[in-house]
Amino acid sequence: TAACRDARNGRAFIAEAEMPYLHVFPYSERPGTPASKMPPVPKPLRKQRAAEIRAAGAKAARSFHARMIGSTVNLLTETESAGHAENFAPVSLRAALAPGRLLRATVTASTGETLIAEAC
Repeated sequence: TAACRDARNGRAFIAEAEMPYLHVFPYSERPGTPASKMPPVPKPLRKQRAAEIRAAGAKAARSFHARMIGSTVNLLTETESAGHAENFAPVSLRAALAPGRLLRATVTASTGETLIAEAC
């Protein structure tokens, strides 16, 4: 069906584009929205498709983080030991620093979900 094809195409696009950060949730038909005019998809299938897209995003994030090892990033510290890089990658710092600082850091490793970095 067209809905199955669209779901496959969406997953293929996410994999090809290697989008590392996704905000995914199953749609719901709300009155007046385009989704309310679409053929209904069973809720369990919606949840399954959302899970598949989240898994594709997690795989892309792991790959993206692995490629970041050895690079230098601009970083905003949000706590004493963590922050986010300019590309939104979560970063854990090896040494404690004051929150609210902008600094450069070298990515030394990745957990798959978080970059590990040292301030330059």
